[in-house]
Amino acid sequence: FFTMEDRRSIMRGHLSSKANRLWLVPLRLYIGSLWLIEGLKKLLGEGTWDSMWKANNISDFFNRVTIGADSWTKAGNVKMPFTWLQDATSGASAGASAGEAAAEFAKPIIKEIPGWYSAIMQVMMPNPEVAVWFQRIVVLMEIGMGLCLIAGLFTFICSGVSAGMVVNFILCAMAGWDILWFFFGSIALMGGAGRTFGLDYYI
Repeated sequence: FFTMEDRRSIMRGHLSSKANRLWLVPLRLYIGSLWLIEGLKKLLGEGTWDSMWKANNISDFFNRVTIGADSWTKAGNVKMPFTWLQDATSGASAGASAGEAAAEFAKPIIKEIPGWYSAIMQVMMPNPEVAVWFQRIVVLMEIGMGLCLIAGLFTFICSGVSAGMVVNFILCAMAGWDILWFFFGSIALMGGAGRTFGLDYYI
C-alpha cells in the first residue's frame, strides 16, 4: 500500500513518496536523550539529580550519584497524583506526598483524569504498593526507550511506546502542553528513523 507505484493506490501516490531519513537522526537522538534523562531523574530522584549538577568536580559528581529519598522506585514514594492513592496514606505524609506529586508535573492539559480512565487506573493500581511497582516499570521503560532511540534499535516499537506513554500521561492529567511535541515527534520517528546511523540498519 505504501510502496505502490504509478499512483495506483486510493491516495494517488501521496503515501508512497520517499524522503531521506537522515533528517530524522537529530530528532531521534534528541527525543531519546529526553526520555533517558526523564527516566534517570525519576530513578535517582529530583533532589539527587539537582545536587549532581552542583558538584565542584567529576569526582564530586559521581559521589553524589545515588538513589535519593524521593526516587520513584523507593517503597512508599507514591508519585502518581491519583486521589485514591493519596487517600490510602495517612496524616501529614499524605498531604506532603500529594503536594510533591502535584508540584512535580507542569500545568496539565486536562484538569482531571476522565472517569473511564480513572476506573481503569484504579483497577491497575488499587493501592500505593502496586502504584510503586508501576512507577518502577515507568522508570525502566523511559530509560530503555531512551537508550534504544539513541542507538536506533527497535525504533518503530519504541516510538510507538513513546507516543502511547504521552497519551497515558495526558489522560492521567500529569502532562502539560509541552509534551505534545513528544507525541508528534515519536510518530515521525516511526518512519524508519533507526535505519540511518542506527542499529535497525543491521537487523
